[in-house]
Amino acid sequence: MKLSLNWLNQYIDHGLSADELAHRMTMAGLEVEHIERVGEDTVFEIEVTPNRPDALSILGLAREVSAIVDKDLKAPEVSDLEDAGSVDIAIEDAEGCGRYIGTVIEGVSVKASPLDQQKLLGAMGSNGISNIVDITNFVLFEYGQPLHAFDLDKLEGGKIIIRRAKRGEKITTLDGIERALDESILVIADAKKPVAIAGIMGGMATGVTASTRRVILESAYFDLGIVRRASRRLGLTSDAAYRFERGVAFRTVETASNRAADLILKMAGGQIVARRDVVAREVKAARQEIQVSQNDIENLIGASLDAPRCEKILKRLGCIVAPGKKSLVVIPPHWRGDLKIKEDVIEEVGRVIGYDNLPQSLPRVQAINIPVDLNREDFFNKASEILVGQGLNQIMTYSLISRAALENVRYAGTKPVALQNPMSAEQEIMPPTLMPGFLNVAAFNIHRGARDLGLFEVAKRYLPGGERWTLGILLTGR
Repeated sequence: MKLSLNWLNQYIDHGLSADELAHRMTMAGLEVEHIERVGEDTVFEIEVTPNRPDALSILGLAREVSAIVDKDLKAPEVSDLEDAGSVDIAIEDAEGCGRYIGTVIEGVSVKASPLDQQKLLGAMGSNGISNIVDITNFVLFEYGQPLHAFDLDKLEGGKIIIRRAKRGEKITTLDGIERALDESILVIADAKKPVAIAGIMGGMATGVTASTRRVILESAYFDLGIVRRASRRLGLTSDAAYRFERGVAFRTVETASNRAADLILKMAGGQIVARRDVVAREVKAARQEIQVSQNDIENLIGASLDAPRCEKILKRLGCIVAPGKKSLVVIPPHWRGDLKIKEDVIEEVGRVIGYDNLPQSLPRVQAINIPVDLNREDFFNKASEILVGQGLNQIMTYSLISRAALENVRYAGTKPVALQNPMSAEQEIMPPTLMPGFLNVAAFNIHRGARDLGLFEVAKRYLPGGERWTLGILLTGR
């Protein structure tokens, strides 16, 4: 994830140098892997773990910095838009698309974006195209919510249909490549044809151009698994796919849509004539209350922290925090699906403080004496030396075998000791004899042309009455 510091500074006055900020973010679990100058900007390359899709946005990272430096976040003001007019939207695949917002804006003027916006997008690796397209990219980076703008006059029947592609359908995507589709791929279609590959890339035929006067702005919630499989199948990725594959927040779909509509009205003119929010499958964030006591925090982190400090950190990260009788009651924000148990909440406090600021301590280890049968150990060591001196090779075989391996050596002794919950059928039995291991090693070597073998092993046999150390020898060939 790229982070433009000029863009970040619009939302948080952190007061740190680039190097200091990089260190603080890295110590908070957002590793800054590379710093580079891009024109008058400084750009961080940040490693974001898969469980943190909320950090794939400028505002998400600004929120993190807000908590790290304990300063207020200055988020942009966004209009609260409601459905109006008529927009023909049909979600035919609720599994693939849980929500789709279409906003129709008429009378727009397509032109170049302001220079300041172009510089911010350029620092993020996105070339300026036009004010409408640049706004969708701007909001993608700002909120982490992908958007797309269609030229409404190029949509057959003025329809938006979210469905699976049909066998034989093709689409020429915005990169100019014609792609064959199949029934596993979710598409946005008009009345006749696919016009975009859902969550990945739009089509050339309905793209915004200098002659566009009416646009329909798309903001949607697409299933991450369906987007990921389509991306792999087509060999096509994008900034949008990268975020959909990791999961976007259901409620941010609306916020980002409204933000983009505000920017289009401001930079391209026009007016909103219709808007429709279609929810086919509501995805509610599991925002259960998590109780965290002061003792829980101190025992896990290993440091004494006062409750007000912990409460402030969690609130700056977007949590709702209420003091209980003996603990804090924490409700994670809707965009943090990774916060599920108290240990997750405590980790948030620890990482924001900074791993390098937490006290270091060694674990307490209580030493105990383990009795060793020196006579047995001396005997096996001496026996091993003699056998190696006679040209034999010592082997070490697995301490777990399969029932089939035991049956192959025709074992007829006592009932073997079996695991109650084996990882696999190949690791089910604790061997009561060394023969399965010997035969497996012998077969491996003989199949590769080594027939004159001298092998020995010192290992345990496992019997119902206990364990027995055993010396086994196998000779083959001459």
